[in-house]
Amino acid sequence: MRIGASAVIALFAYLIVLPGDLAAKEQRGAAVVITRIDGRLIEGELIAVRPESLTVLSPVSADTISVDAAQIASVRIVRSSQTGRGAFLGGLGGVAAGSILAVVTGGGAYKPRQAAVLMGLVFGGLGTIGGLGAGAILGVDTTIGFAGAPGPVALDRMEKLRPFAREYRQGGRRLQLMIRPSAAAALRPAVQAPEAVPPPPSPYPRVPRFRVRLPYTLAIPPPNHRDDSDPAQSTFRFLGNVPEPGPFPAVVYRYPANFNSSGFDSVNIGYEFSERLAAEAEVVFGQWSAARADRSLLDFTSTLDGTNYETHSASIQFSARFTAALFGLTYRPAAPTEFRRHMVEAGLAVGPAWARLGTDESFWQTALRSGKATLAARVHVAYDFYITPKVSLGVAAGYRYFRVDLEASPVTAIVGFHDAVEEKIFFERMTEWTIPEQTVDASGFYIGLRTGLRF
Repeated sequence: MRIGASAVIALFAYLIVLPGDLAAKEQRGAAVVITRIDGRLIEGELIAVRPESLTVLSPVSADTISVDAAQIASVRIVRSSQTGRGAFLGGLGGVAAGSILAVVTGGGAYKPRQAAVLMGLVFGGLGTIGGLGAGAILGVDTTIGFAGAPGPVALDRMEKLRPFAREYRQGGRRLQLMIRPSAAAALRPAVQAPEAVPPPPSPYPRVPRFRVRLPYTLAIPPPNHRDDSDPAQSTFRFLGNVPEPGPFPAVVYRYPANFNSSGFDSVNIGYEFSERLAAEAEVVFGQWSAARADRSLLDFTSTLDGTNYETHSASIQFSARFTAALFGLTYRPAAPTEFRRHMVEAGLAVGPAWARLGTDESFWQTALRSGKATLAARVHVAYDFYITPKVSLGVAAGYRYFRVDLEASPVTAIVGFHDAVEEKIFFERMTEWTIPEQTVDASGFYIGLRTGLRF
């Protein structure tokens, strides 16, 4: 039985939109657990927030309880589990991502439809597992400590609790929290502090500035194809004291491949100048690589006997693996706090890269086993969920630019030639084949998970 698009849209709206609309109509306050300084627990719905107290509706007695701010040790905001919705959205996104990836990469050894189904199932399963984990993380309770917090810090936290109260959600006006002196205190004369007394330290705690992230990257390789549309021109010649040494023309066809693997391939260190802007340095040390196979038919017509000779042994494979040090900037709306746990970030970085070039274990003797410096870059967007203001889990997507230009290079080997028509006459000669100038490109998109720590 086929499910129409309208049914899918209706199911999506029911699972995502409708629960939110119902919750908006109820306009209930958040469920909280208040721990008093004496150890008593008070649970219920947060009704109102005042500078000097919190009002909670008890689910047992249906009575409102007012808790003095000075008696509060901590407040825990109880969040509902999001595992079901997370699994659904993760699975749906995984199926879509897998199907799109199958179309972009051409399906590999499978037909496009088969590849779309297989990769949709695989990515859908991974997305469901990831959605379960993300839903569990989103359901983690938030605990705000008040015990020992200076007056301005405690008042700031009370103000940030206000959006969780029923009064606020039903349209109550935002009240500015401020400390007003009592009438008796206003009548007392001001006390002049001695000049020798140093000013008190700042009541605000030190803000974490440094951060370290460890990303797990899944590369999305471009489709591999034989580049018959733009063959390269090359030459070959015979070495030694032989008749007709050449050179002779040759046409080279190329088979590019991108073997970027997945895994923990980099370390990212950042320093936050402000809530919005941070500098970062990223070292990419993984197997971010590309390869190419060059194949050619070496043939020539002898002027001595008029016979056309050829060989099919003219093929060579080589690869370039990149290690890079990237430096750049990232931008995000604000820094994480106890109340601000969802972060979106965008960044750009450039820097030097070192390409290690090498060939396969073929019979060609080549000078391509060397290193070469080049320029690399990376652009990304990311979402992070802060379990605490210092520890985060997130997802990222971006594009890495790794590319190196290779100069023309000769390779030599003893190559066997035979009669192109009857394949009877056979001889071997030391042959030099010139690999033409070319570019090895390991650039590509990637997605990944990452963990972070601020300190």
